[in-house]
Amino acid sequence: MSGGARLCVSIVNYRTPAHCIGCLESLLAERADFADFHVVVADGASGDESLAILADWIERGGHGDWVALLPLDRNGGFGWAHNQVMLRALQGETPPDYIYLLNPDAVVRGGTLRALVAEMDADPRRAVTGGVMDSPGGKVQLSAHHFPDWRMELATGARTPGLLRLLGRTHAPQARAGRSVEVDWVSGSNFCVRAEAIRACGLFDDGFFLYFEEIEWQWRLRRGGWTVWQSANASILHEGGAATKVSRDPAVRARTPLPAYWYRSQRRYFMLTRGRAAASAIFALWLMARVTLGAARRLASPRVRATGVYRETVDKVRCWREPARPAATPAVALWTDPPGRPPAWESAS
Repeated sequence: MSGGARLCVSIVNYRTPAHCIGCLESLLAERADFADFHVVVADGASGDESLAILADWIERGGHGDWVALLPLDRNGGFGWAHNQVMLRALQGETPPDYIYLLNPDAVVRGGTLRALVAEMDADPRRAVTGGVMDSPGGKVQLSAHHFPDWRMELATGARTPGLLRLLGRTHAPQARAGRSVEVDWVSGSNFCVRAEAIRACGLFDDGFFLYFEEIEWQWRLRRGGWTVWQSANASILHEGGAATKVSRDPAVRARTPLPAYWYRSQRRYFMLTRGRAAASAIFALWLMARVTLGAARRLASPRVRATGVYRETVDKVRCWREPARPAATPAVALWTDPPGRPPAWESAS
């Protein structure tokens, strides 16, 4: 067993019951590594047969001793839904030492949770450890990253990824060959977070609906003196986009707009982590690059036209013209907050 650690696994389901059952089945073997192990599946008011399908799987398989369903009264977003699980867990009679956040479209490989907790136990200043991600086709997905900054926005606006190398910005190191690495942030699809760090720095900021919330959270944890790592000894298979329907395929993105909340979340991230003035300057830099070099690149290159994000410039400019105060106002949940409060993004919309 993993040192007697208490582990809570939080999964948020939104109209993905079949994926969620596959995810839960991959956790069956992980239970033996822990004296206290339980899973909570929060359903974000799916409005379909999700709850009935999941309840039936739990009952037929006799899984009620380690899996619980938490029906929520709204689709409050990724961070808000996970917060509802974490608040209840941290305020319970036997709070967990660690909480593992896991997407329903993920399959956990054997020994992953044991490896994550072992690394966390060995390093008391580590707040977060994420695993390596592979797609079902076997391709490795980048899951460890640098924090977004002006250099990334400049290169994106110019539609010239090579600018990042000229500006000294390369891909973040990835865990490999048994070597775990410290990074800025890891994908929110699977990571283990220390309860003590949550109590010190807060939970997700629920001013985000979806996207960038895990980046802001890990930025805040690192600001609080904690570290974030990617483990070489933990991995999942991850489909990606099962609930959001936001495709990773560049060809699809070239003809399908990103949802408005993607741009709002990106703006909120920059506002909260850089401040309003710096965030606005970063957007201005992106826009300048887009209307100069980016526009020319699009006209001259079929490849750029085929891989750009559909309607990106119009949608992003529209987002940045919205009032700044809601985006710049923190809404960090504290572990002592009562569960069930509506997410802050609702009142800001």
